Amino acid sequence: MMTVYPKKMSRQSNQRINQLGHLLLQVGALVRRGGTFCTMIASAAKAGRYALLACAFTAFTTFTTLFGATAQAQVTMTELKVTSPIFNGQPATFEVNFTNPPGSSKIVSFTYTFPAGVVIAATPNVKNNCDPAFPGLTSGSFTAPPGGNTWTVTNFTVGGGYVCQIRVNVTSATPATYSLPVSALTATSGFTISGTAPGASLVVNGRPTLTKAFSPTTIGVGSPSTLTFTITNPASVGAASGLTFTDTFPTGMVIAATPNVVNSCGGSPTITATAGAGSIVVGGTGVNAAAGPSTCTVTVQVTSQTAGFYLNGAGQMATSTNLFNGVTNQILTVTQAGLTAAFNPTSIGQGETSTLTFTLTNGAGNPAQSGINFTNNLPTGVVVAASPAVSNTCGGSSTIAAGAGAGSITVTGASIGQWAASCTISVAVTSSVAGTFTNNTSRFASVARVTNAVNTTLTVTPKVSLFMSFVPTFVAKSQPARLQFDLVNPSVSAGGSNQTGVGFTNNLPTGVVVANPPAVSNSCGGTVTAGAGGTTIALAGVSMLAGTNCILSVAVTSATAGVYQNTPQSITAVTSNVFNNTTTQTLTVWEAPTASVSFAATNLALNGTTTMTISVTNPSPNTVAMTGVGFTNNYPTGLTGATTATITGTNCTGTLTATSGSLALTGGTVPPNTTCSYSVVVTGTTAGAKSNSVTVTSANAPSATAAATTVNVYAPPTVAKAFSPASI
Repeated sequence: MMTVYPKKMSRQSNQRINQLGHLLLQVGALVRRGGTFCTMIASAAKAGRYALLACAFTAFTTFTTLFGATAQAQVTMTELKVTSPIFNGQPATFEVNFTNPPGSSKIVSFTYTFPAGVVIAATPNVKNNCDPAFPGLTSGSFTAPPGGNTWTVTNFTVGGGYVCQIRVNVTSATPATYSLPVSALTATSGFTISGTAPGASLVVNGRPTLTKAFSPTTIGVGSPSTLTFTITNPASVGAASGLTFTDTFPTGMVIAATPNVVNSCGGSPTITATAGAGSIVVGGTGVNAAAGPSTCTVTVQVTSQTAGFYLNGAGQMATSTNLFNGVTNQILTVTQAGLTAAFNPTSIGQGETSTLTFTLTNGAGNPAQSGINFTNNLPTGVVVAASPAVSNTCGGSSTIAAGAGAGSITVTGASIGQWAASCTISVAVTSSVAGTFTNNTSRFASVARVTNAVNTTLTVTPKVSLFMSFVPTFVAKSQPARLQFDLVNPSVSAGGSNQTGVGFTNNLPTGVVVANPPAVSNSCGGTVTAGAGGTTIALAGVSMLAGTNCILSVAVTSATAGVYQNTPQSITAVTSNVFNNTTTQTLTVWEAPTASVSFAATNLALNGTTTMTISVTNPSPNTVAMTGVGFTNNYPTGLTGATTATITGTNCTGTLTATSGSLALTGGTVPPNTTCSYSVVVTGTTAGAKSNSVTVTSANAPSATAAATTVNVYAPPTVAKAFSPASI
């Protein structure tokens, strides 16, 4: 007996075969009732599924040829199975079961469409247990897109004699009972479906679902955002406990300095959320979820010190099996403010002011920004103006260090309010030096929480520079000193140009007046106003060529001892083409110091000794010490001195050098209202009147000359005798 199967036949062809099979049974019964042929026909009709039994009788060759096939048993799909029940979100294994009679391997293909709510799992894990080479998929291909609802298998191998399954993982996020019918199998090839093949039923039980979200979703660098974990229990699910989860943050995102963890879910969990850590763990005995429908939350503050986008999704979560990870991708955007700066105006003359404005521009979304710090080391030659005129719209607890004359500006703790696009900090600056000054990122230090893009230039054009000085810087009261003004016009190569109408006025310090006579000396030309006894000196209408300079000097005096300061602020009516480059000049007017020389004994026997004292007095009302006090006293002929000497007087200092022929003082100090004395023992070596005087000098006070003082040295008396007359 021989059994043959069609290689490829349609359902219509199979029906025709069945009809002809019945016909053959009848023919067989007529031809050989009870014979072998009839028995074979009966067996074929009973055992074959859409099969035709061909016998070796020549009479049926035409039938076999008509259908172009050899009849044999096919692969049969016997049932569908699925792992059930499952929790929502868990994977279930869906199986298509096949039976292949012993013999050769067969090739099958099909498509299965899952019902709404059931999708292919994130890890499809397609397997062909029917392949003799299992677990390798040695033939065919498949499409099973995660999240899709259609599974297609093409040219999978089913081994001969196998009872086996072809599998894929599916899941559902929604609790329900899902029917997986046989009728969803389409585009079948290489197998038949058993008329009794059952479908499958997937039961998806509900469980609490975990989601999370940032608020706000955009923050400034270092600012906090609240990360909220929400546990939602559906209506059909009872109370749950022991719910645990871990969120491992993307690199760069951490728990804020103040974590501020809040748990509204109850339970007695162990929550680990350490400031600066890259994760939060809700562990221990976990949190609870009340019977559905219900929601509760766990919140924590997070932040980042680096601008960027931080994706925190389901992949960062690990949850207990009784908690569905329903997290979707959440993005925390961290923006950083930008820093720019500008001078206004961008060009000034020497000594004029420009406003340096720092602009903080918020990032996308205009979140709140805080803790912005920077120090701007101004270009060399540029300083904070005498009146800094600090202005700040950035608010918060910011502090701005910008002292007059300082070479830097420091901003600490600046902030930008939420929704604010920008804010500014302004400081007035100036320069006494002509040139071009660039302020850029290289001039900044200690920059925090801001992107520095500063690049601005200030041009300072040269003017005629005004200087002043006293010559000398100290005089006795009512004695004249010269007040000198120097005007310097830069050369053309240095940016200078011819100038006209140059002028200024100096208001003298109170107590100082123009001397009588004023003794004006002027190489500048123009008009000088400096009347004897006056308190102002003015110069006007001066013309200067580029690269030239001139001097005006006037004698001034004071009848009162004291210290007088002529400041830059005392220079007024300065013409716009003049830069007041003066500095404070000090004139010290002294009550004249005095000096004296005295001898303890004014009459000496020859070779007798006495103490010589030189005294220097710094009288009241002087308020400053005489410094650099010195003298050299060469003894008169016939006096010699000891080689040691002493200084007496409160706080009197200096270095005394005593030799046999002189006494010298260097580096002495005489405090105000004090007399300092310098003493040495001297010897009269020759008879006669010895007159001594000394001139005392000082580095900061007028000199003083001591009146001459005399010491008399007497030779011893002599005795002589004589007769008179010598002859009597």
